[in-house]
Amino acid sequence: MFKESLGEYLKRERELRQISLEEVAEGTKIAIYRLRAMEAGRWDKLPAEVFVKGFIKSYAEFIGLVPEDVILRYQEIRAADESPDEPTEPAYKPLFNYVNKVSLFNRDLISAAAALFLILLLLILAIWFFWPSDEKHETDQNLTPSTTTSSKERPVIDNVEC
Repeated sequence: MFKESLGEYLKRERELRQISLEEVAEGTKIAIYRLRAMEAGRWDKLPAEVFVKGFIKSYAEFIGLVPEDVILRYQEIRAADESPDEPTEPAYKPLFNYVNKVSLFNRDLISAAAALFLILLLLILAIWFFWPSDEKHETDQNLTPSTTTSSKERPVIDNVEC
């Protein structure tokens, strides 16, 4: 007995309702190449599973199916596909393959850059705060009383010359 795949089921239900794939793409905002991959059962060509479930839900709602039933069917198929002998996939599936090859957003790199930025900011603020400015220097001179004595004058303390 032939068992219909989920992709074939979705395509058959869409065609029974006389809805074109372009209409589904426009109504769900899912790219048409992703819809074709879904209908062909090429789940490996789609992004992470959380997105696939969202695509299935949107697709099912748009063509008039009960989304929970279709997602349950998808989960059953995925569970049957995974065998204990095969290594399991990582907990996430990257959106773009090149991110895995060249990690531009390395957490250690971002942390180091943020720490360097904070250190530079603190250094700039310290220099700005402690650096004497001409205006500040002038106001300090005006505030301090002039207590200079000439070398010719000797201070007198209690009528006794030093």
